[in-house]
Amino acid sequence: MPAARADSVRPVPEHVAALRSQLVYLERTSSFYRERIGGRADAVRSAADLPALPLTMKAELRADQAARPPFGAQSRAPTRPPGRPSARGSARRANASCAST
Repeated sequence: MPAARADSVRPVPEHVAALRSQLVYLERTSSFYRERIGGRADAVRSAADLPALPLTMKAELRADQAARPPFGAQSRAPTRPPGRPSARGSARRANASCAST
């Protein structure tokens, strides 16, 4: 099956909102992505807007890592927002509550 072209994909509005939210989060928490996204998160309204976002190339990641050892500035963004439980932690609590009943 051929891959869908970006201009033929019709994202669900919630997906576009989630993407914008993720871009805003990256800008806020990572200097690496803040430099690349540069306030363009709000401009993403559909799949047609995606080409306006810069790609991250492996050479950029390596250069950033060399300039900011050991992991580079992109590693400064947490994997999930603070205060939000991980799936693993939620599963443990769910399993514990099931076991106690």
